[in-house]
Amino acid sequence: MSKRTLIGLILVIAAQVLWVVATTVIKEDAHATGRRILLETRPVDPRDLLRGDYLILNYNISTIPRDMLRGAVPEIVLGKTIYVSLVPAGRFYRVEYASFQPIASPNANSAAVVVRGTVDERFRWMRGNADADSKAVPVMYGIERYYVPEGEGNPKGTLTVEASITGSGEALIRELLVDGKPFAQRVR
Repeated sequence: MSKRTLIGLILVIAAQVLWVVATTVIKEDAHATGRRILLETRPVDPRDLLRGDYLILNYNISTIPRDMLRGAVPEIVLGKTIYVSLVPAGRFYRVEYASFQPIASPNANSAAVVVRGTVDERFRWMRGNADADSKAVPVMYGIERYYVPEGEGNPKGTLTVEASITGSGEALIRELLVDGKPFAQRVR
């Protein structure tokens, strides 16, 4: 193997390692510095043969009534980015309003938080459609799956998710709580 080929191979491996480390550092920083909020959820218990047991989490904030949309609505919303302003309502956060245009982040003293989602691709709604399904917009935030140890995919009790919201609006699951206790403690 020539010296040039060896250097090229080392650079490729270093770039891959750097990418993995940078991705981990970015996600850990988001967990550490992101705004923590509690979200109500309803689980479904599927199983993935390649990845094991996981919960599909459906949030109360995952369905946005049409009357909560502000600003221009694209002709086709399927797969579009949507920005959702959440405000505290008791222990949990609820939708204040949503927009297809970016929403300015609330100031640091505000309890509101803006989270970025995508209109669910299974959704077949277009503006002006008068059928029953057009009364709400289903949104996915990227926190709809939570992997669990094998055989633990159907926890008993009330599930709550503690999420971290980054400054750019990305949502990350920080902790899954069962009856107010961390999931990991419940399965021991």
